[in-house]
Amino acid sequence: MSGVKLGPIYQNCHPMDSRMQPIYQYCQQRKLPILIHQGTTFSRKAPLKLSFPLLLEDVALAYPVTCPPKTGPVRM
Repeated sequence: MSGVKLGPIYQNCHPMDSRMQPIYQYCQQRKLPILIHQGTTFSRKAPLKLSFPLLLEDVALAYPVTCPPKTGPVRM
């Protein structure tokens, strides 16, 4: 299985930032699942405000990326 793992907290980028849109579009077109790392971290340079799970709702609604057959849809 192939897919993409993102970490907004480490990339210092809001999940709906315009720079992320081409990544989501690429994955949507190729039906690649996206795993987005959320939560706390040991790094002091990682802004926790970008790890809030509710920030992913708009991503999930805009890009309903699907998994391969038999696994069902993936919601981010």
